[in-house]
Amino acid sequence: MLSPLLVLLAGCAHPVYTEKDDGEIREISRGTEFSISLPRTDSKPVPDPLIQGAFIIVTGRSTDEGAGRDTIELRAEGTGEADIRIPGFRPGQESPGGDFLLRVRVKGGNDPGIRSKEHSKPSYP
Repeated sequence: MLSPLLVLLAGCAHPVYTEKDDGEIREISRGTEFSISLPRTDSKPVPDPLIQGAFIIVTGRSTDEGAGRDTIELRAEGTGEADIRIPGFRPGQESPGGDFLLRVRVKGGNDPGIRSKEHSKPSYP
């Protein structure tokens, strides 16, 4: 897992959320690539995420066997709010139970092809 200092020094690195972000709300821009990195429980892989709300896609997955962590790569394709739930994973518990939950608020990006309702209203003289 990257330390916050390495992420800061990298400059263009995407956000990496961990068990410390469980239950939190994070704001990102549409088109942002981000990761969720969680420790394995009882040497079992972290379950696939359940995503509800804004259009978020899973783009990849990796495992760091030495650190005992799984990383799920995602990208925010649409605007709005999304709940990203990892079923059966609760950080800090000895045994699995409950769910990891991260809510993301996806703001519009700079793509002129997608407009918010405010920008799509006709303007009359």
